[in-house]
Amino acid sequence: MEDFFDSEVTLQPTRWLIEPHGKVRLLLKFFSEEIGTYQASLSFEVVGGIHENAPVSIAASGITAFPGISSDPRNVFTRRAKMKPASGYASKQFILSTGVFDFGPLLIGRSADARADAASDAHVKQHVESFRITNNSLFKALTCSYLGNVNDVV
Repeated sequence: MEDFFDSEVTLQPTRWLIEPHGKVRLLLKFFSEEIGTYQASLSFEVVGGIHENAPVSIAASGITAFPGISSDPRNVFTRRAKMKPASGYASKQFILSTGVFDFGPLLIGRSADARADAASDAHVKQHVESFRITNNSLFKALTCSYLGNVNDVV
């Protein structure tokens, strides 16, 4: 973090002689270790100017945040249920009471190689669901998804 402030940090009041129709460029650097919205005021005065050297203030603000995606089940899952059905089997639904997406019962032991055209198989299409991943942050978000056991999470 120290390297961030190495170049031309001015904390003292500074004066410039600005020629008629001239300009001075200021480079403002903003950094924060906390997430939030910050506001400050930059004040300038003209020495010997009119209006009793009335200061001119310029508002400056900065926002710090992280990239992110929406985790609201209403946004991610198109099919939701408050509770599991009385039969105990949900199919391709997010169960709000448990906070778990339930794929439903799946038939195991079938080999994809044994079928001629697996993509046209009605069972394959039946066990597919789309999720909506929405970037609700201020920045681009690089997302990675995987499916694994809870025990696999480090």
